[in-house]
Amino acid sequence: MAYTSYPFGAAVAHHSQNVEGQLKVLADLVKQGLHSSILRHLAVSLVQSCPDRSDSCEVSTLFYFVQQNIRIIEGDARQSAEMTAQRLSGSGPDRAVLLATLLSEIGFPAGFRAVDTRGVGFHHVYVLVGLPKRSPRSVIALDTFVASAVPGWEPSGIKAKKDLYPLKLG
Repeated sequence: MAYTSYPFGAAVAHHSQNVEGQLKVLADLVKQGLHSSILRHLAVSLVQSCPDRSDSCEVSTLFYFVQQNIRIIEGDARQSAEMTAQRLSGSGPDRAVLLATLLSEIGFPAGFRAVDTRGVGFHHVYVLVGLPKRSPRSVIALDTFVASAVPGWEPSGIKAKKDLYPLKLG
């Protein structure tokens, strides 16, 4: 499946920053979002219809909310998860920050994966989530950038990847 994305490396104002630094910026935005009662309320209300302790339902519900309701816009400036939720739009990394924040709000260990599928440097980022929530035994990719992607889908032809998982939120 082919897809295009703008360079993940352009996602931070400091273009010379390495991928670890860029992932840290995204992690810091997640930490900032955890102080938002708006995002907590959004996460809880979205998963309200899931059966109790149905981790897969909760993850899928939040994934599809971001994938289907947050419009992708291109740009270099990062915005907070709360701003992305309020505007219902953001870049690919902004959407990843929102999804990681929503997952973290309801107790899931979340993180990020940056990938290079072209051999030209890291250009795409998506969320990683640990399942089950209480004692993760597996990590699932959540790439909301590709419209046809489902939880667990990852781009083909990954030449390099860098993970920041789980996020240290304490």
